[in-house]
Amino acid sequence: MSIFKRMGVLLDDTLPDDQKLGYLIGIIHTEINVPVAELDALMDQLDFPKGLRPENPRSVFAFQTAVRNLTQKKTETFTDPGSGLEMRFLVEYFVDILPGDARQLSRKIQYQSTGLNNADIPEDIKKQLAIYVERTQKEPEKMAIFEFVPAVTEKGENDEEVIKEPARITKTNLFQENNLSIAEQTEEKYEELKREYALLTECYTDRYLKRMWQRLLDSVYAIPYMLANGGVYFVPKEGKELADKFITMFQEVHKRDGQGILRILPIIDTEQQRMYIQHDVEKRINEKYEQFLKKTGEQLDTLTSPDDVQKMKERYAERKGEFESELQDTLIRQYSELLHVRINAKFETFVPTSDRLKAAKEFLADLN
Repeated sequence: MSIFKRMGVLLDDTLPDDQKLGYLIGIIHTEINVPVAELDALMDQLDFPKGLRPENPRSVFAFQTAVRNLTQKKTETFTDPGSGLEMRFLVEYFVDILPGDARQLSRKIQYQSTGLNNADIPEDIKKQLAIYVERTQKEPEKMAIFEFVPAVTEKGENDEEVIKEPARITKTNLFQENNLSIAEQTEEKYEELKREYALLTECYTDRYLKRMWQRLLDSVYAIPYMLANGGVYFVPKEGKELADKFITMFQEVHKRDGQGILRILPIIDTEQQRMYIQHDVEKRINEKYEQFLKKTGEQLDTLTSPDDVQKMKERYAERKGEFESELQDTLIRQYSELLHVRINAKFETFVPTSDRLKAAKEFLADLN
């Protein structure tokens, strides 16, 4: 028996199903742009469940991604309109997030050369270069503000939303004078932004696949393996068929760039692996308890009167019951049956780690 089998991990999937507990799946997402029609057709072909598919691309997300892509550093040549002298600069573009759906574009220039000796550069050009002669600007120059304006909709027949005015992107120039082609640069970046935005509104990006992956993990009761959130997940063997569909889609999407990484390894049904997975699922359930207490504590902090406290008690008496029932019917039941053990993770034995969580637990305990 190989060392991997003794550890309970297989390098291939040759064991019979009844000798496996499940699978380890690790995934690294990279930036992608996949046309909606193309990915939808692939999901139809794989008979991927409708409820786990990505939502339609949102215009505001397309804007955020497109404007972020304007950030770059490159060498550019500017030609003085009077003398025809060419000047080379290293130009770095910055994007700053402003309140709402607005972004500010700025540039910072590092002077490189004019192809002339300093003594041969005309005086008017030297004045134009005055703020760059120390090789770099002290502060970036503000170029423009790009703002996303959402679509205007109205109620149509059967109360359906009808787009009256489509979403759009506006530009507000911030520069005062057109020094070193800043007006042309700004307009060029604006056109680049609009082209990228139009493309992304018709594409699924990695943002949508990440959300899709998380929904799939929840649906098959996956848990972080080795307590490593966001890294490698354990998927019970009953979830393998659905996971395979996602894997096929993921590999097809990344055929073009070869950057996305996904690995899957079977886990042998051994006593040691059962112990590991029991530990991980109990930790996962405790994380669920902590998340619920955190939300409860945040709500408690907003209360200002005894009436507010009573109303919250009425709401949370039902929420607590629903939360505990959901855990019982999902992770606790699934892993109790899979591991043939009693899962040792109970709300009443959970130990809070902060005063806020302790107060939240005491509040919920009074609802029993």
